[in-house]
Amino acid sequence: MGVAGCTVSFACNFNPEATCDDGSCAEFDECGDCGGMGVAGCTVSFACNFNPEATCDDGTCLEFDECGDCGGEGLLGCIDSEACNYNTEASCDDGSCYFLPEVSISGANITTEFTSEIYEVILIEDAVYNWNVSGGVIEGNNDNYQPSIIWDYEGIGEICVSIINGICESVESCVNVVIFPGGNITGCTDSEACNYDPEATTDNGNCISIGDPCNDGNTETIMTPFRIIVNVKG
Repeated sequence: MGVAGCTVSFACNFNPEATCDDGSCAEFDECGDCGGMGVAGCTVSFACNFNPEATCDDGTCLEFDECGDCGGEGLLGCIDSEACNYNTEASCDDGSCYFLPEVSISGANITTEFTSEIYEVILIEDAVYNWNVSGGVIEGNNDNYQPSIIWDYEGIGEICVSIINGICESVESCVNVVIFPGGNITGCTDSEACNYDPEATTDNGNCISIGDPCNDGNTETIMTPFRIIVNVKG
């Protein structure tokens, strides 16, 4: 007597004793069930490749990397090679790049002895400033962007600043200052400048042109001159 069953040898329900095929041959589904309809995939709901149609987990669940790519290996960081904090291992930019600009010291480069002058460099948030002076004395702290200097004696003085911003290499700037004997009146001697001082006898190199940010907005006027007269008694 014949035996009905699956006679296909590679079917998951192959019956080696069957002598006639009954059409019941089946295959394994994705989940390994013979004749089933299972779908393999990621069943972890918070995974970036979660498959809501999957009935069995296939171990492929992934997470987003730092750059937002599913299953990637991207790292956040500064990718601008010109930045101080350039990260060679970063694959996507996180907006953290920062730069140290060129630095120049502004302020009078000609003055008189025992005169106080204010000097200034660019203000950089969280930067560390270190000032050094030859021929003068820093009033107060030397760790801000706008120090006040009292020049001690006639001759050539020098003021230098070193600025460190995060992991940037320090940048330095220096200027020489000519210090005249007391009794001279230093100021702006350019009659076209905002801060022209008609009584100045020696130009201090700090003239401000009309239209500069310091201007009061009225192109028909000049700013009231500010000067210091120092008389030294021998």
